Parts: sequence; structure tokens; C-alpha cells
Amino acid sequence: MPSLPPSVWAELYYDGAWQPAVGLRTKTPITVTRGLTSESSSEAEPTTCTCALGNRDNRYSPRNPMSPLWGLIGRNTGFRWGYHTGSPWLVLPDTNANGLTTPGGAAVGDLDLRLDLAMDTWAGQNLAACYLSTNNNRAWVLTLSSSGQVGLYWSADGTLTGRQAQFSTVAVGAHRGQRLSLRVTLDVDNGVGGYELRFYTGRTVDDEEWTLLGDPVVGFTTTGVQSVTADIQLGMGTGITGDAVTGSLYAFQLRDGINGTVVASMDTADAEPGAASFTSGGRVWTIAGDAYLSNRHVRMAGEVPAWPPTRDLSGNDNIVSIAPTGITRRMDAGNKPQDSALLRFIRAQGPVECWPLTDGVDSSAARSLLGGKNLEVGTGVGYVAPSWGSGTLADWIEPVAALPQGQGGFLTVDTPRVSVGSEWHADFYLTGAGADTFWRIEVWDTGAGTQADPQQRIILLLAADSDQATVIRHTEMTDIDTSDEALLGYIDGLGIWDDRPHHLRVTIEPGFPGLHLWVDGVERFFKLLDVTPKNLGHIWLGWGAPSTAPAALGYITYWDQTGPSAAAMYDALTGFQGEATGARIKRLATEAGYTASVAGVAPDQQRLGIQDRAKLLDLLNVCSRTDFGYLLDRRDAAEVIHRGGSTLWNQPPALTLDYAAGVIAAPFRPVDDDKLTENDVQVKRQYGALPARQVLEEGPLSVQDPPNGVGRYDNEYTYSLKTDAQAVQVAAMRLHLGTYDGVRYTRITLNLANARVHAMIDDILRVDVGDKIRLTNLPADHGPDDVDVLVHGYEERAGDDEWKLTFNCRPAEPWTTGVVDGQDSRLDTDGSALTSAIDATSTTIAVRSTAGESWTTDPADMPFDVRVGGETMRLTACRPELLDTFQRTASGGWGLASSGLAWTSAGGTASDYSVTSGTGRISNATSGTRRIMSLPVALADVDTTITWAMPTVPSGDSGYVMLAARYSDPDTQYFARVQVASGGAATLTLRERVAGTETQLASLALGWSVTAGTRYRLRLSVAGTTLTAKAWRESDTEPATWQLTATDSSLTGPADLAVWSLVGSGLSLPFVVQVDDVQTGGQLATVVRSVNGITKAHPAGTDVRLAHPTYVAL
Repeated sequence: MPSLPPSVWAELYYDGAWQPAVGLRTKTPITVTRGLTSESSSEAEPTTCTCALGNRDNRYSPRNPMSPLWGLIGRNTGFRWGYHTGSPWLVLPDTNANGLTTPGGAAVGDLDLRLDLAMDTWAGQNLAACYLSTNNNRAWVLTLSSSGQVGLYWSADGTLTGRQAQFSTVAVGAHRGQRLSLRVTLDVDNGVGGYELRFYTGRTVDDEEWTLLGDPVVGFTTTGVQSVTADIQLGMGTGITGDAVTGSLYAFQLRDGINGTVVASMDTADAEPGAASFTSGGRVWTIAGDAYLSNRHVRMAGEVPAWPPTRDLSGNDNIVSIAPTGITRRMDAGNKPQDSALLRFIRAQGPVECWPLTDGVDSSAARSLLGGKNLEVGTGVGYVAPSWGSGTLADWIEPVAALPQGQGGFLTVDTPRVSVGSEWHADFYLTGAGADTFWRIEVWDTGAGTQADPQQRIILLLAADSDQATVIRHTEMTDIDTSDEALLGYIDGLGIWDDRPHHLRVTIEPGFPGLHLWVDGVERFFKLLDVTPKNLGHIWLGWGAPSTAPAALGYITYWDQTGPSAAAMYDALTGFQGEATGARIKRLATEAGYTASVAGVAPDQQRLGIQDRAKLLDLLNVCSRTDFGYLLDRRDAAEVIHRGGSTLWNQPPALTLDYAAGVIAAPFRPVDDDKLTENDVQVKRQYGALPARQVLEEGPLSVQDPPNGVGRYDNEYTYSLKTDAQAVQVAAMRLHLGTYDGVRYTRITLNLANARVHAMIDDILRVDVGDKIRLTNLPADHGPDDVDVLVHGYEERAGDDEWKLTFNCRPAEPWTTGVVDGQDSRLDTDGSALTSAIDATSTTIAVRSTAGESWTTDPADMPFDVRVGGETMRLTACRPELLDTFQRTASGGWGLASSGLAWTSAGGTASDYSVTSGTGRISNATSGTRRIMSLPVALADVDTTITWAMPTVPSGDSGYVMLAARYSDPDTQYFARVQVASGGAATLTLRERVAGTETQLASLALGWSVTAGTRYRLRLSVAGTTLTAKAWRESDTEPATWQLTATDSSLTGPADLAVWSLVGSGLSLPFVVQVDDVQTGGQLATVVRSVNGITKAHPAGTDVRLAHPTYVAL
């Protein structure tokens, strides 16, 4: 058993480095909580830790001038904590040429390369190589581009000119510090004259299922990989330009052929911490540079907000009980909402000057955002100041200046004299729906306004009545009392006269010289100027006297050449509507001075709606919640991570726990209640139209009253979404999660001091929030199946007397989705059931879809598991409901049915049986002989139907058509018989043959006569001891009730079905009977029973469903 306390450590950050936290106490367990605290929580709390530090020398008393750490520690001092335990990994510091090497490359045909690693930054590093620039020793290099795309360099002949390079079409979706496995396969000859590269991500190098990263990359010539003598290098590639990895390295595989033979491999679990080299995969691996092997886990990283001293009652001990937290605690401090997306973006981009015009109602001028000159109100007869703080550009933007209705005015300011580079920009944000709204915008350069130094002005006259902008160039030379103007042109169809916010930009390129005008992020005007303007020197903005609707103005901004694009500024104005989840999280964090990273590729992230004004953590949580992901403190660094919802789908288990092996500690019990039930969900897009609604109308968790459902559980949500169409998808997802029909395991506790548990310590300590855990061999009263759960959060306790990890969980089954052509991706039917009863040993079942599509019959889709009345069966083959359509030609028998079953004949000669013209034919060449064709359906209970016809009507004696069930041989069967007497009168009987003795069980004159060539239907059902039959013309409607019913128990057990014929001696021979469309009451499936340990009989009508259905991802 592992010893207690575990080998814990802690560090504090001061003096510019991490320093050991001396005096870490374990008498009271060190406790860490991370993630969501319960299954119903929607947002993670900041990570918290509680621990005690010995303080006898007052080192942890920041208020004590005698403390050894006086002036070095205080509020929010960096802290991290963890263990030394388990297998080591290779730590790769932030210096070059660190990694692992092994002599001699390995020859491959097709290449399959896999690497398990964690990176501080998933971009711009060489990951592995077998590549030297000398002596044509270039084989391959695995790399990451600066944009995070996985790349492969390779050479077919070892030369530089023969080297090729391809990169994944999307970037790796991993957060900083995340561990995952990368895989690249190179099919050097794809069979059509080219090669094909595929890039993947996975959990380990031994994964069987991988996630394709982007699209396959196809080349148009075949290629190869040179066999070289260069060393294999992991974590670096010294033969090619690029940085080495900063992070950690765990395992590597190189295979000859895709999924082929492993020709080189490495697993750091084969090493010992601190070793300089080790043997793995039959090779000696040597550590290079400053890399080192370590098993030092960081389990919590954050800040110490306070240092409260504590003394025991004797006064002999002095401790500090600290409670470090993740940085999200600071993000949630205070109650002030964040500035609008526009203001935050402007501030973060560093303008030359900006006047937001968000001043209070008592202001007399607009203050500069940067502390420069005020934007002053113009004076003159009839001019008035704007109404400060009462204008609205948009609900998500701070109140700005409103233009008083019925009165004109203007604002004016001199801009800073700075170097702006090759171009400068002036931005204006406004709104106004009045038909008589008028704006005059002037931007003046820094010219002195003299003949020697003219002042150039660009004037924009914006008029709502014409929906037009008039563009004028004005030159001022006051010393000679001269000015000059030129009409530069018009912008028609401005489209800015409504109550939505709009953006205008004036861009001047002094050296070109050129004028660009942008409206709502789109360039609408360009003109080469006939003068040479200078940098911006003055802004003048006036308005008319709008009387029909309010107008507002804000955020006049001056940019140099480094300023953001007009499109980016319009995005900021509109709250970055349509921004991907990951991009918004990273932008918000960066603007506030934090570091954030995201797991999940960008194309799979939700597109967000308008960014509102709220606290930073609230804004981040809105993003994460919309993406159905987790926003967390990073476990091993003071950063924020978002695990995107797309990463939760189709995960392999991070950890498998066998209950029977005694690895799960008490308390452990399932929960099967309605706490998370939602079957009527309404989702509204913030700032959107009517809400979308999704309701589960049928099924065990539907809104129907019990017992047909559970009643109505309704809820309403508001999400930040780009479009109203997304609200429909989100409502469907919430309904999907809220109608999971299964037990839930909300807490799973592991005693890490248990030797059986500690044997899995590497896998356990890797588990993080959002990972999947699989529970196997559960108690019988918990249900027969394995259960998957998602980790929602966890609590960790380590001390002298305990070392435990408790996971907070929620169901993982709803997070299994279909993948096109995926091995385990199957959509369930809309409903299906057994058409006949089966006993506990039957290996053939008849199943019919009650709604929607039937079950697949493609052998390539087999096997898969279905659940029938609590028993899981493995379906290995499935036939169509129509067993034979006779669309073939055969002689000497009927051959193989269209379902693949083989017909077997009995009686007569082979020449009596044939298939032609779309029917099976029985030619009665002699009278009194039973001619029988049987199919091996192996059913005891069956509902079967055939179509039959007689090319000629019997004359002089009777002809017979029989349909049999529980057919073992000609002398053992139940059958429905139609006797067609001379002239065509038809009689239906139910009969049995037992040990060669035939007995009539029921009879009915059908009341109609057979005519030559007319098609008829005959149906027989055998269910337990009940036999029923009916017959009718194919052109008529099937009778609603059975025409004959009988009860008999002579024959039991599964057997074949059969079709046969017999004729009397008075007929003209041969007499032919035609058969078509042989079918059972459902599809015939071959199954392996009791996959989950449940074995029992099942009645007809028992529901049949996929045991592990997949769902369409959000």
C-alpha cells in the first residue's frame, strides 16, 4: 500500500522565481476543489485550495518587518501544489535542443507517426524528426506551424530538392499545457497516381479510434520516405530550422504502414525520474540538452489572497491557513460591468486619440479617453450642445451623446501631432432614423492654411433625404484669403438611416495620395487626390436639426497606420456578432491582461451573439455555456482554459473503473430521479426574435402524463447566439440532455492509498474536467450495462490519514454522436419491436420498425448491440422484412432468396422447382405429392405472408397452396391451406401435421373464387399456442381481423417456414402454382444473447433499440 501522507510539495512565486513553500503541513488534509461542484451546476467555481504552512519564524507574516519574506509575499502571491508520484515524463524547458534521441532511423513504406505530448504553446515548434541536412539523410519531420497546424516534411530521396511539406487544414484544438496525441499517416501511393496525408488527434499513441484533424491532403504524384541513418529526435529537430518543444513528452510510435508494424517506439513510463537515458521499445533513448525526467505533478496553481495567522492554544505553534484560488476569482471581483466590446477593443488596440462621448449629463465637453484635449462644443447663434449621456448607439454600448431634436450644433477638436506612418484613419459611430437627419463631417490636416502650407480638408455631407454622401476636397489658404473646393464624388445608398449603430471611416494615405471611405466595414469610395494632405490635425463634426427621430453620436477615434481594419471596428461596434467561442474567450482575456486558451477546433465552436456589458467572468461563462463547454482555471498554471463542447463528444474513456475489483470507494450509489429532467425547452437568442421551442411529445420521458410519460418539465433559457436558427439547435441539445433515460452517478470516490487504485495513478491523475470515466461490472441492482460518466469537477484531499479523489459526474452517454463512416456511429430507429415472442435461448429474432427506417441489412455494419427488454444482444446479421422477391432466374430449385437465405426442397424432383418472370414456381407433375420449399428462419413464433397465383383454374379436382410455420420436416408443421376446388371456389383451413398425422383445426369457405393469373395473399401467424390465418385478393384491402383462429400446443420451439403445393388426381398435369413476396412480420436478425449478462424470454411487442445509440452533435 502507498504510504501516507503522499509525497506532496508546494511552491510560492517571489523574487522572480518559484521557491519551495517551507513548512507545508499535512495533519489537516490539503484540499483542492476544481470545476463544477454538482451535476446541476452550469458554471465552474474558481479553483480553491486549503492548506496550512508552519509559521514559527513568521516567514508567512507579510505585515511583520522581521519576516524573512518581508516585501516578497502579499496578496495574490503565486502558489502551486502537487505530488511526486507515478511514472515520469520528459520535461522540455524553454531552451533549444532539448529532447530525446535514439540512433538510426527506421525504414518505412507508408508512414504512420504518433506522438504523445503536452505543449505550453501549440504552435511554431518542431516535434519530432529523423532528418539531417548532410549526406541526403532527410526522411521526415513532424512540426507545428506558427498558426498551430500540424505539418509533415518528408523526402523520397533524402535531398532538399526532393523534400515536400504539407499541413493540416485546421489548427490543433488544444489549450496551453494540454496533453494529447498527434498522428500523421502518409499513404505514399493512394492507388490513383498520388499520395494522401491524414492528420489526427487522440488520447494515446495506442488509440484505435482517432479524430481526423481537418480534411485529408491529397497529392497528385506518388511519393516515398527515404531510408536514412539519421537519429530519431523527439521534442526537437536539429536538422531543420525551427524551435524545439516547450512542454512535456510521454510516448512515440513509428509504424511501417498505416496501422502497420511498430518499427520504433518510446514510452517514458519505462524510465525512472532523473535518469539520463533509458531503454524503451528495444532502443536506448538518451536525454539531450536541459530536458529531464520527472513525475512531479502540479495539481493546483493559483494565488494566495490572504495570509491569516493562527496559533494553537498552547502558543507553541504558529501556522498560516491559506486558501489559494485560481485567477478566475479575481475576474469575478467587484460588481462593475465590463466596458462595451467597442470601448474595450478601442482601448486594447491603442488609438492615437479617442473621444467616447460617454460623458455624464452635466458635462460641458467630451473628455479624451487618453487624457488629451477635450472635444469641445461649438458656439454660435442657433447651435446647442448635445445631450450628454442620453444617446443610444445600441443596447450593448454605453450611453453616448444624443442630438437634441429641432436644434443643430457642432463639435470640434485639435488632434495630437504625431507620426502616423503611411496612412491614418478617423472613425465615427452614429445612429439616426429621421428622414431629415443631416451630418457634416470634416477632417483637416496639419497644414498651416497658408499659400506656402495649405490646409487640406475632406468634407462629408450625409443626408437622409437622399440617402447619399457628398464628398468634397477643400483647400484653405487664409493668408491670401483664398480657398479652393473640388467635388470628389458621391456615395449613393448609404443605408445608415435607421435605429441601428453605424460606422464611418475616413482613411488618408498622404504619400499616395489617396482617400478611402468606409461604411459599416465595407469600402464604399476611393479617390486619388489632386493635393497632398498631411497627418490629421483637426476634426469638426456638425449636425442639422433632426425633428422626426432621435440621433446619437459616439467614439470619435483617430488611428495611425497600425490601427485595426474598418471591418474589425464594425465587428466591435456590433458586439462581435458571429465571433467563434474560442476567439471571443481569448480576446476578452487578452484585453483584460489575462492568458486564456481553448481546447476544440474553431470550426466546431458555436458562433456567438452580440457581446453584452457584464463582468469579465460572466462574459467568459456566457461563451462557455453557449458552447456547452467548461470554463476553468488551468490546473498547472495561473491561466484560464475553455474546454469546448465539441471535445466532449465521442471520447475514449480516460479511466476505466471495475467495481468488482474494489477500486471504487464508498459512498457509491446511483441516482434515478427527475432532478435534471427537461422535456419542454425554450431557448431565446439574446437580442433575438421569438424563442425556439423543443418538446419531447412521445416516449418514457415525454410530456405526456404517466404512465405514457413523466409530465411536463419546462424551462426557458437565453443564449448568446449569432442567429435565431442556432436557438433551435441549442433547444434541441438541451432537450437531448434533459431527457437522458438512465441512472446517474453523481459522485465517484477513489482512495489513492488503496494499492489497487494506486496502480492506476498515471491514468487517474491525468483525468480532468470533461473527461469520460467508464464504470464496469456494476452491482446487479444498478443495471446490467457499463456506464459512462463525464467528470464535471472534483475534490482532492491529501494528508496524514487520507488521500482521496472524488469526481463530480454527469451522464456521458448523451455525448456520443455519429461520425460519417465511423465504425461505431449508428443512428437508432424511430421505434421498433419484436413481432413475435422469443424464449431465453433463441438466436433469431423477428423485429419490425414501428416508425421510420428499418434496421440495416448491410453486413459491413455488423455487429452492433441492441437492447431488448433489458437484455443486450449482439446483432450479427439482419435480413430484410421481405425475405424473397424472386428477382432472379433459377432452375432445379429456388436458389438463394433475396435475403440471402437458401431455399430447400422436399418432395418431387428438382425440375419441379424454378424461378422465372419474378415468381417462384412449383410444377405439380404428379398428384398426391407434397412439393415443399422451406427457409431456415429459426423462429418459434412467426407472422408470415406470401403472394400466390394459379396460371390455370383447377378443373376436375382441387389444387392446394400451403404456408407453414414451425416446419421441421414434411410431417411436422403448422400450416394454413387454401383449397381451390374445381371451378375455383376457395376454402381456407388451419391444419397441423404431427408425426405424419394431419389434423384440421379450423375451416372457412372464403366466399370468392380463384381466377387464372390473379394474385392472392395468404397470411399465417403462430404465437405460442395460438394459430391464426387469413386470405384475400391482392387487389383488395387486407381483412381487418383474422378469419380463422385455433389453439394447439403440439409443436413448440423454433423451426423453418415453408411454402408448398399439392394437387388432386383429376387435374390436368403439370399444374403450376406461383409464389412471390415471401415475408415475415419483421426483419429476421441473428443475435448473440446475454451480452450484458441478462438472459430471459421476451414477448412480442418488446421494444428493440440500439444499446449504444449515437446522436447528431450540436
